[in-house]
Amino acid sequence: MSSMPTATQILRILRYLAGHPAGARASVMAAELGLPRSTTYRLLGIMSEEGFVLHHPDDQTYGLGAGAFEIANSYGCDATLERLGEPLLTRMVEQQFPKAIGQLSVLRSRETLHLLRKSGVQAPVSITNTGVRLPAHLTATGRAMLSCHTQEQVRALFDDQRCFVLRTGTGPTNLRELHEVLRNVRALGYARETNEIAAGLASVAAAVVDPTGYPLAAIGLTFRAEELDSDLRDRAGHACRQAALEVAYRLHGARRYTTVRNSRAAS
Repeated sequence: MSSMPTATQILRILRYLAGHPAGARASVMAAELGLPRSTTYRLLGIMSEEGFVLHHPDDQTYGLGAGAFEIANSYGCDATLERLGEPLLTRMVEQQFPKAIGQLSVLRSRETLHLLRKSGVQAPVSITNTGVRLPAHLTATGRAMLSCHTQEQVRALFDDQRCFVLRTGTGPTNLRELHEVLRNVRALGYARETNEIAAGLASVAAAVVDPTGYPLAAIGLTFRAEELDSDLRDRAGHACRQAALEVAYRLHGARRYTTVRNSRAAS
């Protein structure tokens, strides 16, 4: 008999079914999750009665039911990211970087959308207001998220030379240059840009990723370019990475996030 708490067993079954949209047999599910078959069938029966699991009698498989989708649809990811990110951004600009503007952004195709903005007491004036969309290949937050994609995914997004718009005359102008920028982001551990969105401003950012490494958002800090020397840039980049990790931990659960991320890193 499994010593795993029933609630944990139920959640693992639901997560397993979420990863098998074509359905899964109870016996296979039990074996892969390490659950007794009798327990698996019993829990599947209960969840079927409550509408969270759907039984397909033709091929004897199970899938997610309407109840699970109702919960998923009520979960506003952007709103959740804002709620988790706001206290972290506030703390960063109030306690660590009073001369910076903090942003929480998400990727929308080839653009970054700013969900949150927090300004320190000595922060510069910036165009990065909430709701503003900017070219992702030019922003630090956009580059942080794009760096989590494969080259093929980036190529699919930037499939036309016209995608490489410039705002100040500087920045990558083709796919080869963008790939080089993203390689530098991966090597450094955070993204950066200087004078590419607005003259006189420079930014650093790090991506918030899910357990599979997919970018959900990015946390960035913007400074006056003349004030962002290499030491401050590294400290700010590290702070963005720590804040992004904290959001990811809170969003997905530290145990699951760390376990899956470490598993991917070792593979």
